[in-house]
Amino acid sequence: MGNAEFRDFYTKEAGSYEAVRYGSHYGRLFRAIHEEAVDRILARETPWKSAADVASGTGQLLAPLLRRVEHVVANDLTPAMLKVSRERFAAKPNLAFCVCDAQRLPYADGAFEIVGSARFLHLFGNDAQAAFVAEMARIVASGGLLVVDFYSLDARRIFRLPIAVYRALLRKRAENDHRVSENEARAMVEAAGLVVKDVIGVGNFLLAPFAWLPHAPLLRIARFLSRRCGVLSEQFIVVATKP
Repeated sequence: MGNAEFRDFYTKEAGSYEAVRYGSHYGRLFRAIHEEAVDRILARETPWKSAADVASGTGQLLAPLLRRVEHVVANDLTPAMLKVSRERFAAKPNLAFCVCDAQRLPYADGAFEIVGSARFLHLFGNDAQAAFVAEMARIVASGGLLVVDFYSLDARRIFRLPIAVYRALLRKRAENDHRVSENEARAMVEAAGLVVKDVIGVGNFLLAPFAWLPHAPLLRIARFLSRRCGVLSEQFIVVATKP
């Protein structure tokens, strides 16, 4: 899809996006795990003065960014998605919004100490993902961080048979997500001139047998699996710095 098609699609999706992605039991769990991971990353060095959330959508990255950064800019191609984000974070004076194309971010080189993106790159093939990573890396300041997540190909390969059976039994529609291995993600980030500092798993296929548990114990299990079995995570966050 081109920009016009993406804008049209997410304009239609904006009203239901939060409920569909994060309204379910697992959706709430994923949001909590992801936010905790980003919060730990940002807590390693504080305070931070500026951050850009690229393809921000309804604001998956914004809560931890707003807790740790003095000024945050949420960037997205679709005004309707940013409208939902404005409503979610209406009382935050340190948050600004920008409608723009992630392929050509309207900022100078090194403009932000932190540049992040969540649940975005999986919409594109490897070459496009690498191009987006390079553009995000361009606006990271020297000594700053890139915090970006990828859909994991490694874990999906390991669980390909049970996932195929599950999707067939529930008559799930075909997936169009583009997954990459950890090695491929590292190569993209390093090719953009950054140094990878950490890779953190988010969500985990081993959570499936425990999905019936209440939120609090399920979150504890998810934390344990992220630490001990990161390779089986459905997504992973790459943390990199610019020399």
